[in-house]
Amino acid sequence: LFFGEEFAAGGGSLAWLLAAIAVIYVGSLHLTAVVAVGSTRSVLWITLFALSVNLVGNALAVPRYGIEGAAATTLLTETLVAAGALWVLASSGVSSLRERPLGWLLGPAAFGLFYALSNSLGA
Repeated sequence: LFFGEEFAAGGGSLAWLLAAIAVIYVGSLHLTAVVAVGSTRSVLWITLFALSVNLVGNALAVPRYGIEGAAATTLLTETLVAAGALWVLASSGVSSLRERPLGWLLGPAAFGLFYALSNSLGA
């Protein structure tokens, strides 16, 4: 571990948040594309829905699962944002994954590699 044993308890939440970072990578790019195609009202509805899910998810998960519940709720929320943005783009006739689909995997793959390396350092 980088910071000592007193931070080992945060390892579970770190795993959830590293996965969330990979999803945020996809979601933020596509949410920006939603704005670029002129569907700004969709951004409002996507973010309001995600906020609602996040608030309810945290209210349910945090008392039972603590910080890991909050981190898992973050992953769920960001997945919904990414899915919503992709759905709006597909409805608009835009498919960003059609061209260079492997290129979209480079960011999440880099985070996955970092996660694997960070786990091996703690062992």
